[in-house]
Amino acid sequence: SIQGRGPFQKPPRKVAYLHEAVIAATLRLDAEPHATARGTVLVGYDDEYAIEFFGRKLRAWWRRSAEADGMGAMAAALHGEADVLARAAAFDAELERRAGALAGEGYAALLALAWRQTISAHKLVEGPDGRPLFFSKENFSNGCIGTLDVTYPSAPLFLVFNPALLQAMIEPYFAYCAGPDWPFPFAAHDLGVYPKANGQAYRGFDLDRTVPVIETQMPIEECGNMLVLVGALHHRTGDLDLARRNWAILTGWADYLVEAGYDPGEQLCTDDFAGVLGRNVNLACKAAMGLAAYAVLAAALGHEEAAARYRGEAASFARHIAAARGEGDAIPLAFDQPGSWSLKYNLVWDRLLGFGLFTEEALRREQAVYARHVEPCGVPLDNRSTLTKPEWMLWAASLAHDPALFRDFAERITRYLDTTPNRVPFGDLYFAHNGRQA
Repeated sequence: SIQGRGPFQKPPRKVAYLHEAVIAATLRLDAEPHATARGTVLVGYDDEYAIEFFGRKLRAWWRRSAEADGMGAMAAALHGEADVLARAAAFDAELERRAGALAGEGYAALLALAWRQTISAHKLVEGPDGRPLFFSKENFSNGCIGTLDVTYPSAPLFLVFNPALLQAMIEPYFAYCAGPDWPFPFAAHDLGVYPKANGQAYRGFDLDRTVPVIETQMPIEECGNMLVLVGALHHRTGDLDLARRNWAILTGWADYLVEAGYDPGEQLCTDDFAGVLGRNVNLACKAAMGLAAYAVLAAALGHEEAAARYRGEAASFARHIAAARGEGDAIPLAFDQPGSWSLKYNLVWDRLLGFGLFTEEALRREQAVYARHVEPCGVPLDNRSTLTKPEWMLWAASLAHDPALFRDFAERITRYLDTTPNRVPFGDLYFAHNGRQA
């Protein structure tokens, strides 16, 4: 129950409903007929300690001060309501203006829906050293916390609007992977099960917990993700402190990609619902992007010999990928599946970070294949089914400069949101032919 204090004169009463506690509140709004009236209801949840990070309980960022409490935060929110709502409205208007100018009303609608959901799927806490840590939480799926291949697709939002939050997302991985609890040469998939970030939970080890079962890990996926994200942060902010502090482990992950990423063995990628796939071209693309990002970081840190070597490796990977032939001379789903195709969403970093490993012509051939396979609610991930993911659709539409294609993809995702029979929030996995959630 809420205690009356400050602006709260009459605390709401707790009532029982179906054996669960609920809180009821009423407002009296005096208004003339056909007029409008406003009222404010404040609802708060204070978990006191928000996350457990390797046995240490961490407070939410807003509660990091010893003097902070829930009632004080609610009183501050009420006091600052007008200012906060004005700032929020201004942000909404600017985001809608920018998105509409880039790709129309459909894209603006997508961003309005997606950015709130993306942020609310995270928990911001004060780390042991006083710096912010930002943990993703998989409310669906298997409940993991700090999942790296969930951080990867959410990264563009934070790169644009608040890069410090992206750094706060990947800092915990370095702390974990550099410690004795992770003795493997590749990056971890997750940090535990929400709300306890005490070590990877994802089906990862054999019974004696000494050897990872590669088929249930994502080694190339997660090494590439970490290298790309650190490289993207440097590209966005110019800061090299994160890379400098973790150079040894970044180098180890780059070496793993050199060894395993050219023609991948049987591994999972982030689209793990599709199962293990050997010779997965998207994993080779991820490795190429990771190596290119590492080369840029090496050059920025003055390691010229390493920069040249890993840039050469990335270029070799790119030539190997571009030479593979799938449908319509595009790049196949797997190196041993001629005539196949898939969304090459990982290649978007070649454009965004200016690596220049793939020609505009090759990227346009990819997009031509996508355009041939459009369904009412989007483009499938590959030739195996009509399953799709909206983030990968938009990344794939960004490979080459084609505003019409991007606008079309955005409008098809909007159609999915408008017509899906499933009453759920913005689902990230659905069937492109009928808009049903998977």
